[in-house]
Amino acid sequence: MAAGTRPGLRGGTQTKKYLAVSARGQADGTSTQRDPVPAALLVHEEPLMQTRGHLFLDELQARRPEQLTLAPLAESVLLAPQDTTAKESSQDKAEEGPGFLRSVQIAVAVAPDLTTVKFRQPEGLSANAGVLVGLPLTRRLSLVTGAVWANKKYSASPQEYSFAGGYTSYSPIDATCAVLDLPLNLRYTVLESGKNAVAVQAGLSSYLMLREEYTSGGGYGAYGYRYQVKNQNQHWFKVQNVSLVYTRALSPLFSVGVEPFVKVPLSGIGAGKVRLTSAGVFFSAGYTLRLKP
Repeated sequence: MAAGTRPGLRGGTQTKKYLAVSARGQADGTSTQRDPVPAALLVHEEPLMQTRGHLFLDELQARRPEQLTLAPLAESVLLAPQDTTAKESSQDKAEEGPGFLRSVQIAVAVAPDLTTVKFRQPEGLSANAGVLVGLPLTRRLSLVTGAVWANKKYSASPQEYSFAGGYTSYSPIDATCAVLDLPLNLRYTVLESGKNAVAVQAGLSSYLMLREEYTSGGGYGAYGYRYQVKNQNQHWFKVQNVSLVYTRALSPLFSVGVEPFVKVPLSGIGAGKVRLTSAGVFFSAGYTLRLKP
């Protein structure tokens, strides 16, 4: 091992140059009186030991502390702990994403669905179209509401209906109903990966029956029957909504989504008080409006 050096506590040898100046002499090399220690600039390479994040001087001070003072030639080596509070705080904010009412997402949605009574005798595809609004409550939880117009077509046996006027039929009754669907759902994001996100959604819908038309091939004997109702039935929060939502961000403001859904009645729907169930897929295009920076 070379003279004047020794290993540090954590492996390897750490050295630093220090300027030794005689206590009786001058830094420029002059001396007022003779001294066993030359009044000259003495440069030593001395080891530094590291303990708990601090570097300190070892042997140079221990040799002749009464005659030598030290002035480091290099900058201070004391290590102060770094303040990472601000950095961590900014990272946490970035991870939180949209918070309470920081933004509003407005989406246009369309959907085909199958509407049936107790999942029997599907009549054909029904059309849905509307506007949905998403309000973030936390980074993952959002409130979703809006208005969706639906033209529901379905057919059921006479036993499934319960008309107020006591109408009965001997053949299936076909129905076409224009409905305004007002959903109120909570959406929770369970998975995020890059621009993709998957969420589960559940809530309740209110059905406002705008127009109802019921027809049958044989009512009251051999005669066909047609029954119409307008704006007479409103079912507030009587339909259960359950869906799975996939969205992909096209940019920080625009996104597209696919949402398979099921709507299950909690009471009879329409003038016939039928258990009207729907299942389909929403396709949406959304725009995010920033409310807060």
